[in-house]
Amino acid sequence: RRPRSSTPKPSAAASDVYKRQGLDGATGRQWTYGELLADATRLAEALASRYAPGERVVVWAPNIPEWVLMEYATALAGLVLVTANPAYQTSELRYVLEQSGASGLFMVPSHRGNPMAEIAAAALDGLPAVRECVDLRDTTALFRCAGPGPPRPGGPAPGPAAPAVTAGAPGVAKRAVVWPPR
Repeated sequence: RRPRSSTPKPSAAASDVYKRQGLDGATGRQWTYGELLADATRLAEALASRYAPGERVVVWAPNIPEWVLMEYATALAGLVLVTANPAYQTSELRYVLEQSGASGLFMVPSHRGNPMAEIAAAALDGLPAVRECVDLRDTTALFRCAGPGPPRPGGPAPGPAAPAVTAGAPGVAKRAVVWPPR
């Protein structure tokens, strides 16, 4: 008789992981790893129908589940995710949008008293390169597909993986760029 292995078969292990809780939102919303992968893939397909590989999209929001979905979905769609602090005011947000060359802004209407929708409207005024501004909590807008496009493989975008804008001198943001491994 052979001794029983304590290591599960890969397929059984993978099946178990997909059923585990993978994301727990502060509002009580939860995703298993399988649900997270399914939603991130669906969002990646929606983003891929609206943006070309390598385009940059800005996520301007606090830590909410949709932020995590955007992080995975942009990677799967071959887009570049640019982050912006939800405390930013008009000039700081405009700086991030201009300097990153963003094509889209994904945000929440407000956070901790910061009227983000109003700030976004002012920051976007005169920036035609930003084609859309999407409320992350509006699932219809977030998962909207622009129509069937050619399937394309996910993978790293042809450029920086995550340009970050961090706190610099008071009122002046500072850029840091993360490049994917070559």
